[in-house]
Amino acid sequence: DFTPTADGRSFTGVLRYAGETDAELVDGTLVLPLEREGIVANPKNLEGVWTTDCGVLVLDEISGRYRGVCGADRLQIDAKFASGVLQGDLLNDRTGERGMFRLTFNRSLGLFTGYYRYADDEEETPWEGSRLQ
Repeated sequence: DFTPTADGRSFTGVLRYAGETDAELVDGTLVLPLEREGIVANPKNLEGVWTTDCGVLVLDEISGRYRGVCGADRLQIDAKFASGVLQGDLLNDRTGERGMFRLTFNRSLGLFTGYYRYADDEEETPWEGSRLQ
């Protein structure tokens, strides 16, 4: 179980092998620049790496839709972007919970505020983030 730091350049976590009860604390640092992996901030769209209050979010645009993964819960998102709003479906990879989200971006596409909500939840969870440069 690894959790990326807010800047997306390192992580902390716990490592446990199947069948064992003892866990080992681990940490690490990104040694390969994100740019070499093709993960680059694009100021004309939302692609790139974002630091959010739910963890690091990596977004990619594929055929006019945005797909991404966020945080230790591996929130998987699939969404459309229009008029400054990214809205779509999410799946919590850990729990299997499904839901929806809505994020509103500033004019420069560098910040967002919004929320997500699982299908069984009555209340929305706030979600804010900024683009990692």
